Amino acid sequence: MIRIDIDSLILHRAEQIVKSENIPGGAQDRSISGKGNRATWCGAVGQAVFERAMEERQVGFTITSVKEHDYLVPAGTLEIKSKERSVEPQPHYEASAYEYNQAWQQPDWIGFVSLRFAPGYNKDSGAELEKYDAGWVAGVIRYGQFKAIARKIEKGAELPHGQLAGFVSLNCEYSDLEGIEKLKEEA
Repeated sequence: MIRIDIDSLILHRAEQIVKSENIPGGAQDRSISGKGNRATWCGAVGQAVFERAMEERQVGFTITSVKEHDYLVPAGTLEIKSKERSVEPQPHYEASAYEYNQAWQQPDWIGFVSLRFAPGYNKDSGAELEKYDAGWVAGVIRYGQFKAIARKIEKGAELPHGQLAGFVSLNCEYSDLEGIEKLKEEA
């Protein structure tokens, strides 16, 4: 896993990503998850963390920001999934993709990011600049491989950390993922 500290450049980039999503402040939440701007902020910070990791490892990328995927990389299309945590992620922690996204998101690769809450923040905190203090790029997996190994988690099922699943998701472990250097390989 690649640890990235959340700094002002990450936050500035995340703000740019949020603006590109065209979600005006105070808008009614029409998202499937019901998390509205909190989910948008989590995803934007996750993407900014992933971009930093790609830059540091010289993985070329083009931002697409379309519904089907976030980036084009030498290995194909790439979608980033971000998850909030109160602790540093471990290899046996789960990478998740909500099932409802699978109808339109079938990229070549999926990348996973874990964001740690800064002291005093939690999942109910608003979309604030100081919400996260670090992010980890857990790795990437080919979409077909993810679909082949992922376990389906039903809504309401108890998750390993004791919480209940809010949505149907497909999950694998971070240890199932590969390093982001795989994205350098031509498709």
